[in-house]
Amino acid sequence: GAIESEQFHLVYQPIFALSPEAERLVGFEALLRWDHPHHGALQPGIFIPLAERLGHIHAMGDWVLRRAILQLQAFRSAGPELDLKMNVNVSPRQLAKPDFPARLADLLAQVPDLPRHALCLEITETSLSDEAVSEALISIRALGVRIAIDDFGTGFSSLACLRRLPVDVAKLDRAFLGGGHTAAQDHRFFAAVTGLVHAADLKVVQEGIETLDQLALVRAAGADFAQGFHLAAPLSIAA
Repeated sequence: GAIESEQFHLVYQPIFALSPEAERLVGFEALLRWDHPHHGALQPGIFIPLAERLGHIHAMGDWVLRRAILQLQAFRSAGPELDLKMNVNVSPRQLAKPDFPARLADLLAQVPDLPRHALCLEITETSLSDEAVSEALISIRALGVRIAIDDFGTGFSSLACLRRLPVDVAKLDRAFLGGGHTAAQDHRFFAAVTGLVHAADLKVVQEGIETLDQLALVRAAGADFAQGFHLAAPLSIAA
């Protein structure tokens, strides 16, 4: 009953394009929160696995997509010159359901003026080995929606997936930023990973940036985009 009683809400973490001079706002990642009446604010890591086990992830996922798409349209109307994008996390169980691409198409049909490339679905790297997920990605890409691999570098997918599947973006896991080596070693390693992703014609987003030094490392290595608490925390719509 949490959806019906409006206990869920979305917050939006800004994503910035990087340049040698400054950061430029290009979009947001929509993040789900549960204001539980007894347990208080709950993070997705607590309730998403439960929703998947109990079969509620499809209704929850549709609610998130609908809200995020409508909010994206509102953000773009407020700042049309920014061409803002929205990233939305999608569960492998959602993707594996045969009617997911059709349901997504129905949601997008409700906002006909919204450019389809403005929506980006984030999937986990570990889900790429599922054949049903791979087929869904092809159908989703045919809609014009972009696809990002979340937490890239922590799963066990083949590097060939970067070229074989219709993926647009690799979001590098924050673990890449905690090398514990010299600055020169960190730069060489991160630049190599970034170069590998770029060689597959994907854009690079580094998530989890918490310090100015990390931002400098990411920029110097050639990452395209960045997000993290150093740049901006997840924010309410008003914020």
